[in-house]
Amino acid sequence: MRKIKGLKYCINSTNSFKGIPFFRKLSLVTFTKENEKIAEFKRKKNLYSIDFGNSEKIKLSLKDRHGEEFKISDLKENQSWSFFNPNKNFSIFSKSPDYLIESKNVKIELKSRNSSLIYSIDKKVVGRIEEKKMFFGNGTYRIDVFDDNYEKILISACCIELIRYHILKVYETGD
Repeated sequence: MRKIKGLKYCINSTNSFKGIPFFRKLSLVTFTKENEKIAEFKRKKNLYSIDFGNSEKIKLSLKDRHGEEFKISDLKENQSWSFFNPNKNFSIFSKSPDYLIESKNVKIELKSRNSSLIYSIDKKVVGRIEEKKMFFGNGTYRIDVFDDNYEKILISACCIELIRYHILKVYETGD
């Protein structure tokens, strides 16, 4: 494996499903760093939360039915983030990012490149989320962390991708 400049560490996700293939439901996602569990994403009906084990908890709430807007609430830090698509109107000339994650102090831009999602602040990369290709599109991810301060928001963003992919199924076409 080649070394990535500025990479601090990687976080891996492991998904648990209920049901048979093609009709299964995502029930739990475990995030590990160096084989140690650091967080767990849980779903109860339409309530989504991430537990970090040290009494830290993040709640994810869906603002629209199309998976374009989410609210990320860090209950311990009393901080709230908005995850949304700034490209409501299609334009081939748009230089805007694919998505934004925004709080009062910080704006994180998200661009997709190849099969990776690149997160940056003022053009400085803070993280990358990459889907591991698995049989049946299992949707397991690797999160590359370049700035420790954004670990929780990167895990939250990964959970949003899992919600969009497995629960809302926004990537499936209706043909």
